[in-house]
Amino acid sequence: MGDVDFNDDMRDRLRALRRRAGLTQAALSERLACSPKRVANVEGGRRRPSLELVASWATACGYRPELVFVLATEPQCSPLQERLRALADEPPTGRAADALVQQLDAWAKLAMPDEGDR
Repeated sequence: MGDVDFNDDMRDRLRALRRRAGLTQAALSERLACSPKRVANVEGGRRRPSLELVASWATACGYRPELVFVLATEPQCSPLQERLRALADEPPTGRAADALVQQLDAWAKLAMPDEGDR
């Protein structure tokens, strides 16, 4: 299996989030306070989204931003992807949500060790 281009992967995931939320590009652009053309350019790969835009996009679609980043940066972990996709569709609440955030933090530390750990 070849490498997944981060920008293509993120573009596809952002488009999927919008569609799952049942939003048109125009409706999403209203929630983001940007032009519909900007949304179209991101989804069409003509513009790279900033981290802030990705987080805002996810929130505007009703998803937790950290799930988008994990989904977009872990293409080699298909079982993990499937579990996170399920969580994105039905996000946990309360203690389950706190436990998920702690687990994601632990995974992030494993994926990106501190300078002293390298």
